Amino acid sequence: MYKVIVVDDEFMIKRGICAVIERGNCGFICAGEANDGREALQLCREVVPDVVITDICMPVMDGLELVEALSRQYPVPRIVILSGYDEFEYAQKALRLGVDDYLLKPLDPDALQELLVKFAGRLGAESRSTLEKGKLFDEIGKRAKKLSEAIWAADGSSAHAVLEEIRVLLGGAGEAVSLRELYMYLLFRTDSELVYVSGRSLLNPDRIELPNHSEPLAVRVTELVDGAIGQIRASKNWNGSHTVAKAVDYIHRHYKDSELTLQDIAGQLGMNLSYLSRAIKEETGVTFVHYLSELRLSEAKERLMKYNAKIYETAAAVGYKDYSHFAKAFRKRFGCSPTEFLKMSQPIPRRP
Repeated sequence: MYKVIVVDDEFMIKRGICAVIERGNCGFICAGEANDGREALQLCREVVPDVVITDICMPVMDGLELVEALSRQYPVPRIVILSGYDEFEYAQKALRLGVDDYLLKPLDPDALQELLVKFAGRLGAESRSTLEKGKLFDEIGKRAKKLSEAIWAADGSSAHAVLEEIRVLLGGAGEAVSLRELYMYLLFRTDSELVYVSGRSLLNPDRIELPNHSEPLAVRVTELVDGAIGQIRASKNWNGSHTVAKAVDYIHRHYKDSELTLQDIAGQLGMNLSYLSRAIKEETGVTFVHYLSELRLSEAKERLMKYNAKIYETAAAVGYKDYSHFAKAFRKRFGCSPTEFLKMSQPIPRRP
């Protein structure tokens, strides 16, 4: 079933339109109602409608503002405006903004049904390419995640490499989706990832104007990404050594936790996982796993020397759940088993 959202500040008009939709047999359902454009935008994000039917004159955000806002989102629904005879100039402006059709008030139920039948045919034709489009957008979504990580790490070369991957990918997109639409989707996904990992919006897709030709599109997106990287580098929080110092301090305070992961540390400190992993390697010369293992084994060695502790208790005390794993790691690091080390570290008894 195709989903329709109805937007009007008059309750009876909304109910009447929904009643016509629900009585019809065109494959549409009334998926939601909104009183103004602002409510409609939020509803569109939640419902992702196929068709939006909206009045022009409404409080808070009118129909024309709603049409403009929807045109910047993905996916863009079919948009129908409701227009009175005295609002024809508004209707003309809406058509110039790219709405798909308009209906006159008072509403003619037959005209609405006829329009829905027409839309059903168009939407059916479009859905035949949905699978390929879905695969394409999935691939872009994966690249968006990589791109956001590169931006947050202020790694320009990696970001440009991802953008080149995307450019090649979009080169084979064909005519199923416009390049402009694909790049807008990329920016929305990348910005969402950035907000998720850092709490910051660096691309602001709502305010981005993109050209309509492929080469200027790619150049503009590259400029936006470079600008976001510049913001990160200029930020007061951009300090690799300080970042790693906080992470290392956290590791030293929690290394005894056998469940400790780098993802836990990144979450606790509000850092991007990929950036933190790279920063630790650059600052310490070793990976997080190597650093944590070295710390645990050094602590275990010291405990065995100082306290003559039982080996399985020592393993558990420094964060090892599995004794055999501890013994293997200990031998690899120090060249002997924990038992052998314990014997060697005990004082040789004097002869009487």
